[in-house]
Amino acid sequence: AAIEFELKNGELTYPALKIPLNNINTTLTADINKQQPDLSKVTINSFEASTPKSKFRFSGDINDIWADVSFNISAKTAMIVDEFNQFIPADLKTNVKGKAAGELTAQFTLSQIEKADFDHIKLSGKFNLNDFSARYDSISVATNQSTVEFRLPDTKTKQKATSFLFAHINSNDLHANKIEDFDVTLKNAAISVNTSDVRDTTNLPQISSTFKIDFLAASLDTNSVKINNPEGKFEMLRLGKESKRPKITVEYKSKQIAAVSGASTFNVEKIDLNSTILEGIDSKEIIKQWIAKGDFKLNNADISIAGVNQTINIPDIDVDFTPTKFKIKSSNVNIGKSDFQLVGELKNIVQYFKGDSILRGNFKFTSANTDINQLMNLTNGLGADDDTTHISATGTTYMVPKGIDIELATNIDKAVFNSDTATAINGVLRVNDGVLVLEGVNFTTPAAKMQLSAMYRTPRKNHLFAGFDYHMTDVEIAQLLKMIPDIDSLMPMLRSFGGRGEFHIAAETYLDSAYNIKKSTLRGVSSIKGQDLVLMDGETFSEIAKTLKFNKKTQNRVDSLSAEFTIFKQEIDIYPFLIVMDKYKAVVSGQHNFDMNFKYHISVVDCPLPIKLGVDVTGNMDDMKYRLAQCRYKEFYRPTSRKLVENKQLEIRKMIREALLSKVADKGN
Repeated sequence: AAIEFELKNGELTYPALKIPLNNINTTLTADINKQQPDLSKVTINSFEASTPKSKFRFSGDINDIWADVSFNISAKTAMIVDEFNQFIPADLKTNVKGKAAGELTAQFTLSQIEKADFDHIKLSGKFNLNDFSARYDSISVATNQSTVEFRLPDTKTKQKATSFLFAHINSNDLHANKIEDFDVTLKNAAISVNTSDVRDTTNLPQISSTFKIDFLAASLDTNSVKINNPEGKFEMLRLGKESKRPKITVEYKSKQIAAVSGASTFNVEKIDLNSTILEGIDSKEIIKQWIAKGDFKLNNADISIAGVNQTINIPDIDVDFTPTKFKIKSSNVNIGKSDFQLVGELKNIVQYFKGDSILRGNFKFTSANTDINQLMNLTNGLGADDDTTHISATGTTYMVPKGIDIELATNIDKAVFNSDTATAINGVLRVNDGVLVLEGVNFTTPAAKMQLSAMYRTPRKNHLFAGFDYHMTDVEIAQLLKMIPDIDSLMPMLRSFGGRGEFHIAAETYLDSAYNIKKSTLRGVSSIKGQDLVLMDGETFSEIAKTLKFNKKTQNRVDSLSAEFTIFKQEIDIYPFLIVMDKYKAVVSGQHNFDMNFKYHISVVDCPLPIKLGVDVTGNMDDMKYRLAQCRYKEFYRPTSRKLVENKQLEIRKMIREALLSKVADKGN
């Protein structure tokens, strides 16, 4: 039997309902089948009603009315949501305001509602929110205009894993915050999310989301960020049907970013990131747990890091990364007075964090201007224990970083170190687990052309080790003494010469934290060569010339000088060397100590006079004593090179090679 029912302009007041309904207009048909009760149904052709502030309209079918009642309903509404606050339990501390208008379709049974069986309930709808706000306890959300669309399940998606729920939000202004905690603002945002059933705690939730936003601002404690035009995609899917390991895909790009974290800031004009991230196996440490690969581009970034007194400016950088390799395809970086381009690879990343290997890198470093002090301050003590860094009386003691093996092939137009300037710098710099090595570095200063190979090791802050092979050509002797003041202690006679020459030293020594040489540990050899030098000390020269019967008309000039000497602990031994002055040739040898007391012998081996004289010179530069002595060297004696420097060079290079090889053996590949 079919029953038709119609109601016009009805009213309903019921205490439990709390809100009266009026303007009720409905037509419905009830089809009652006593023979087959499951065929009985109610068809709502139309149902309209109003509350004091809102309007509703719906239609649909109600089936199986004698058993598990099922509903298939379409509804439209225009609500002032404030009037429904009275239905919210007081203990939820929730309040809503604003306007909501939209439509809803629903298919469900009473039992599904009772059991919250969302696997079988079907809901979809679209609502416009205007001047809407909702507050739950200390959390609030507000928007002046937003559209919310949802589907449960999502029958339109091709991604079955995330078909449980779809939601899409379009908002011209959305603001969410928690008092004294976080604050988020979105402008002109379009956000879509597809998910698996997030209620299932036994399986990894699967999510697929896209977003496009004109402006985003967020803050949390002392951290904040403002971003223009962020857009991208985020997916988290299981690797396999039975797997609990996720595969995360991130696509992101945006324009201006301004971020603050405590006293550190990050500003960038443009950023582009594409990455795939996999969860590692059986690892609880976050840095080892996630394995990422992808590419990253950045333009015009300014980075200020707390505790670092220089802002890092990055005009551009383009990198690829995998779990084991970080490749810089191109980069331009400015730090204070330094600018450089860096390309190359960083390897063994995962192995490094597992503790199986040191971090290895091979880079090309090109720069127009480099401030070496600034770069050393940035890397000082990296990877070392806190108590190994030290501030000395003259500044920061540089502690070589540990746990890394980085090689830089350098090409620098101009570099500044303290008050000295060098140009045309080419060579290899390597930092290897606490050892700094310079190999064949060539450079030019106003004083000379130079080549340097060296090793610097920092086992303790007050016990530093340096081994070096330092070669200077066409150097002004006065400048040499200024650049390396300790040379005056090694060969005090140099202060008596003026002009240009060649200086070569190969030595090893320990230093204190202020870089003072521990003289008892100094071992080295050196050679000095010069042409057309000038004797600066007229009084000293006059005494020696008078004793040796030099021609009074002889000028204060030395045609040539070539000397070799060794340094061992506190003693310097000067091997016989030849000085040529006009028509006189003399051989000089001797030794002196770091207390500046010396003992030299000078033999005239060739001169216009028929006699050959020698003289012993003892004392110090302030109190010299001269005494005639028998010549130790025969007439026309010519000292031969002992190749002291060459031999020491080989020792130092062997020492460097063995130090690097021992680090490789200790730390693996």
